[in-house]
Amino acid sequence: MGSPTLGKYDAQVGRHVALNDRLSVSSAIVQRYMDPVLDAALSQHPQTQSAAVDILSFTIRQGLAHPLQSFPVIVALETSPNTALSARASALHSALNSKHASLLNSRYIISARASFSYQAKLAQARGGSGAVEGARGGTALLHRWFALVREKRGPKLEFLKALVRAFDVSTSLTTAQEDIDFARYMAENFAVFDYKTQEEVLLVVKSLTNVLSTTGMQCIEALSPRYLLAQLQAPIGQQPLRTQADGTEASVPDATTTADPAVQGRTLLGTLLGKLS
Repeated sequence: MGSPTLGKYDAQVGRHVALNDRLSVSSAIVQRYMDPVLDAALSQHPQTQSAAVDILSFTIRQGLAHPLQSFPVIVALETSPNTALSARASALHSALNSKHASLLNSRYIISARASFSYQAKLAQARGGSGAVEGARGGTALLHRWFALVREKRGPKLEFLKALVRAFDVSTSLTTAQEDIDFARYMAENFAVFDYKTQEEVLLVVKSLTNVLSTTGMQCIEALSPRYLLAQLQAPIGQQPLRTQADGTEASVPDATTTADPAVQGRTLLGTLLGKLS
């Protein structure tokens, strides 16, 4: 006859194994349907979105899926004009940040772009032009995210440094209109973040200056005709000469000495067109 203690132990082990089996099955089911759930969480249909957010909340709190998989969607939902939905997303963000802060750092730009895409989707649904603004009522759409990471100096500085990379341009100097709109969206967020210290502001300014001094100059060299660059860089009153069709050099009127802005504009435009022709 077996010992009562051993019998209780066997029963506990059996329940533990059964629980692990159930969790494994739940995790497998969630992993299988996670992508449709994430898509539904960004749906324009309120009932569909609400059900998807409920499933997403359960998944995150139970740890049934990798946190990086759902993080971009959570950041996007934080920018929702629906305050209740935004608050729920913020609570989930806080839960992820408390457990997986180091993991989330690798998805800063991806998550910011997910919020931009979500706002573009909302703008199109409203029947507007599709223009995406980075602020609403003078408040940055990413203000909940910034408020969460600002609690500690290290994560706060990493956050700012990472998001400034949204203004980088690829070495091929090729870009799409969506990339330009995203950069403007991020610029509007940076402009109205609730900064608390000078260090935060100076870090953003320094990072932007670095971008301008490298990528910015590369863009100027690629986009601007050589003559226009020379004209912009020359001292006032000493504008370079333009080569005419017959090979002679003709002096270019100095637009800066003309008081009329319209004349200045026509002069500079004529100079540019002459160089391009």
